[in-house]
Amino acid sequence: MSAKTEAKTHSVKMLPAKGSTSQAVKSYANDPMVIKKLAAAMKRIERVGFPDAFLK
Repeated sequence: MSAKTEAKTHSVKMLPAKGSTSQAVKSYANDPMVIKKLAAAMKRIERVGFPDAFLK
């Protein structure tokens, strides 16, 4: 099988999104994983600093 033919057989078909947004989605604000990631991000910002371009 040639590379050109193989590439055609392994292509991924993109499907349109099915569904709609919902107001019933729960908040992840108190999720332990989110809290851990937020704490790590705050620690990194304190260590490295925030870029001046974002402060303007």
